[in-house]
Amino acid sequence: MFALESDMIKPVRVWLDDQKLQVKSEFITPWGICDFVGISLHKRKVAERLRQHQRRAITSFSKITLLQSMPDAQSGTSVTLKHLEKLFAHQFCHSRIADDLAQLVADRYVVSPRNSHFQKLNGWMPLQKRLVAIELKLSRIEEALYQASNNLWFASESYVALPIDRAQRVLASKRRTAFSETGVGLLGVEDKSCEVLLKSNPVSSLTDPLLQALAVERFWRGWLKAVD
Repeated sequence: MFALESDMIKPVRVWLDDQKLQVKSEFITPWGICDFVGISLHKRKVAERLRQHQRRAITSFSKITLLQSMPDAQSGTSVTLKHLEKLFAHQFCHSRIADDLAQLVADRYVVSPRNSHFQKLNGWMPLQKRLVAIELKLSRIEEALYQASNNLWFASESYVALPIDRAQRVLASKRRTAFSETGVGLLGVEDKSCEVLLKSNPVSSLTDPLLQALAVERFWRGWLKAVD
């Protein structure tokens, strides 16, 4: 049915659009390039983030790390600069932490209720409802499954998309167990459409919240450009 993996792009993209997802292709991850990633955002949480004037995307690993390590302002507690420097001494230098905190304060993500104490202004994390990753493959099932299982580090759903006849054979074989055990789903691709043959059902503990947050922030920039 398909001579090249790229021949499956159009029907898979149609399926993603039908899911009402904002889509990026050739999405760069720490372990390679994912063919498609799609996201849907919580409207209420988007509105809350905009209400707080937090428009700039948080694009660095260090800023996301610092932000997620802070208590919410509503909690009435805070974290000190000294504690953050000690906590991340093996990851970031002191000047990097200080610069990132200053930028987070300037971008309205963090407040300092008193000298060298910090809280995050939240109310919207996590921002996404769904985060879907798809790997296209004509064959090489083991490789596809490996890539798709890695994608569950950041995605809430991860699929391998195969030509429909091959996908149906995988579903009827012992390989189905490997998909089910990893939580990876299976899409059967036809000329003009896709069918979910096995729904992605990952274990939530697989997700790395830092990697997921960074992925979401890449969509935030695109979403703002679309609405501005």
